[in-house]
Amino acid sequence: RKLRLTLPSDCLALTTYETLRDYQFSFAAVEWSCIVADEVQKAKNPSAGITTALKAMQYDYAIGLSGTPVENSWTDLWSIMDFVQPAWLGDLKSFKERYLQPLATDYGAANIEKVGRRLKRNLEPLFLRRMKSDHLSSIPRKNIFRCPEQMPDYQRQCYSTILEAARCDDEISPLKVIAALRDVSLHPDLSTKALESFFEMPADEVINQSARLKKTFAILDEIKRRNEKALLFVVSRKMQLILSRLIDQKFDIKIPPPINGTMNGAYRQRLVDEFNSSVGFNVLVLSPLAAGVGFTITAANNVIHLSRTWNPAKEDQATDRVYRIGQTRDVNVYVPLARHKDFGVNGSFDEKLDALLAHKKSLSDKVLFPTEDGVKDGLAIFNALKNPTAAPLPTCCWSIEDVDGVTGEAFEQITTDLYNSMGGLTATKTPTTNDNGADVVVLSNAGNDGLLIQCKHVGNINSGLGKRAIQEVHTAIAAYENIHRGVKFQGVVVTNAEGFSPGAVELARQNNVQLIARNELSEMLSKNHVLKF
Repeated sequence: RKLRLTLPSDCLALTTYETLRDYQFSFAAVEWSCIVADEVQKAKNPSAGITTALKAMQYDYAIGLSGTPVENSWTDLWSIMDFVQPAWLGDLKSFKERYLQPLATDYGAANIEKVGRRLKRNLEPLFLRRMKSDHLSSIPRKNIFRCPEQMPDYQRQCYSTILEAARCDDEISPLKVIAALRDVSLHPDLSTKALESFFEMPADEVINQSARLKKTFAILDEIKRRNEKALLFVVSRKMQLILSRLIDQKFDIKIPPPINGTMNGAYRQRLVDEFNSSVGFNVLVLSPLAAGVGFTITAANNVIHLSRTWNPAKEDQATDRVYRIGQTRDVNVYVPLARHKDFGVNGSFDEKLDALLAHKKSLSDKVLFPTEDGVKDGLAIFNALKNPTAAPLPTCCWSIEDVDGVTGEAFEQITTDLYNSMGGLTATKTPTTNDNGADVVVLSNAGNDGLLIQCKHVGNINSGLGKRAIQEVHTAIAAYENIHRGVKFQGVVVTNAEGFSPGAVELARQNNVQLIARNELSEMLSKNHVLKF
C-alpha cells in the first residue's frame, strides 16, 4: 500500500509500528535524520514484518528505548542493535556462535555470567542502562515481602498425590506434573471444580483450602486497616473471577471487573481512572500478562503477586504500574508462598519457583540474561521436586461428593482414570469435539471387546437422566467399530445423578446400554481409589 507523505524539511513525524509496517515503502522513500523507536522490543524478532520495515528505513542514526530489551533470548538484543547500529554485533549467525552456542553445553550460572559480561562489554558505548533505584532519588522505596503459609491438610494431600504419581510413573510428562502442581498450589480444586461450585461455597471455605488464599486475605485485611488500595495479580482467569467474588463477600465492597486480555483498552482505562479516583480501601484484580504497559495506578501502593508468570521481567512490569514516577508512598510487594510441611523450608513448588525467579532476575540485572519462561525451568523444578523423600506420600482420591462439584470435562477424565485403574482395561478420553457420541473409549487387553462411555455430569443430582445420553452412545457404536476393526463395543452411560428416567431405562434395556448412576459410581470410586491427578 502507498501513503502520500509530503513533509517539510524540518519536521517531526509520529507513527506506530503497525502503520510503519503497513506503509513501509512510503516511509522508506523519506530520508530521515533520526528515528527514535520507543518500546523497541517490538523489533526483537529478526524475521517479523515490523522489524523488517523498521530496518528498511533511510536514517542517519537511530535511538531505541526499551524497558525489556531481552525477553526471549539474546537474539532479541541482537535484532534491536542491528537496527540501532547495523553490524555492531556482527551477523546473526556469528552472534549465535559467539554468545548462544557456549551456553548449549554449559548452562551454569558462572558460564552465563562469563559470556554475558563479554556481550555487555561489546555493547559499550552504545548501550546505556538506567535503573530507577540509581537515578530516581525522589521515588519512594519498594519493599518486597515473601509470605510463606503452610498448606491446609486437603491441599497438602492433593499436592502429595501429584508427586506420588510422578514418582511411581517414569513415563509421566514432567511438564504435566509441573502444571498440576502449579494449579494445586494456588487452589487444590482449581483445575477440576466448576466455577459455579466455587460460587456456591462459603467464602471462608474456599479461602481456607488454599495456603496462598489464606495469606492473601490476611494481607488484604492489613491493607484495609491502613485504608490503602491494592493490586492483586493472578494469571488464571478462572481464579480472577473467584477472587472478585471472594473479595466482594469478605469485605462487602464492589470491586471492578478483572483486567485481562479480554478487555478493550478504553474500558480498561475507564476502570483504572475510577479506581484511582475512589476513596479508601479497594482492590483491583489483574492479569500480569495484560498489565505490562499502558497505564498508571499510583493510587495503589500495595501489590500482591498471587500467581507467577515464570518471568520476573513481566512481574516487574506489572509491579511498575504502581512503582513509577508519580508514586508518593512506599510500595509494598507481597508474594504469598504455599509451603508443604513434609518437605521443610524451600521444599515446595512455590518456594522452588520463587528461588528460580530470584536467580533469573539476578542474572538479568548483572548481564541482561533473558528471563522468559522455558522448558528448562520446568524440568529443573520437576527434578528438584520428584524425589524429595523416600517415604510414601499421603494421597487424595476422588469421592462421589468431590465429583459433584467438578466440570464436565473433569468428570470425563475421572471416568477415564476410573476404568484405567480397574486392571485389564485401557481407557482413553476422546477429543472434546468430533467425538461421534462417546466421551471415553475402553478396550480390553484381549482386544476383542470394549466399552463406549457417555459421561453425563449434573448439578441437580436428584433429577432422573433422560434418553438422550443412551441415544448418543448407541449411535456411536457403529462409528467406533469401524475405527477399531474386530472390536465389539457395548454402550455405557455414567452419571453422578441418582438415577435415570423410566423411559431412559427401557431404551437402555432395548439397546444393551449399561447404566451407571450415583450409588454404583460411588462404589466403583471407593473400590478402585482413583487419585486426584
